[in-house]
Amino acid sequence: KAFVETVIAGMRIRIRDIRPEGLTVRDQIDHEVIGRIESDSVSVVSPIMMTARVQKGDSVMTAVVDISTRISSECYRCAVMVEQNWQASFSLAFRLEKTTEYVEIQDAVREEIVVALPQRLICKDDCRGLCPYCGENLNEGTCGCHQNDAPGS
Repeated sequence: KAFVETVIAGMRIRIRDIRPEGLTVRDQIDHEVIGRIESDSVSVVSPIMMTARVQKGDSVMTAVVDISTRISSECYRCAVMVEQNWQASFSLAFRLEKTTEYVEIQDAVREEIVVALPQRLICKDDCRGLCPYCGENLNEGTCGCHQNDAPGS
C-alpha cells in the first residue's frame, strides 16, 4: 500500500507521522465551516468529505486534496432550485522549519473550496430558461405569449 491511512480530527497533521511512503488523511468537514454571505449564489448543503494524500520533503509538506459534497442554488437560466453532487481536487504546499511539529491544513482547505465553488448552477445542460417576455419557464412548455412578435418585424 502506497499510503498509510489515518483520520486526524481538525486536520492537524503531525509531521513525524508522515512516513516515507506518505500519509492519507480522511476527514469530514462540517459544511458550515465554509460560511456564506448573502451575495453567494451557491451553498454547500452537506458535510464535505475530504481525502488528502500527504508527502514530506526536507523543507516542505505537500497535500493533494480531493473533496466531495452537495451544493445548491437556483438554476441560472430558469430559477428552479438545483441540488447536485460536486467534487474538486487541489494541491497544497506548506513550508516546514526544522522545529515544525504540526501543520494545520483546515484554513487552506477551506480557502481552496471557496475559490473552487462554481459561481452558478444550471438544472440541466439543455435548460431553456425563462421567456424574456412573460417569464414562463420554457422547460415546462411554450408560454404562448407573443415572443415572436419582436418590435420592427
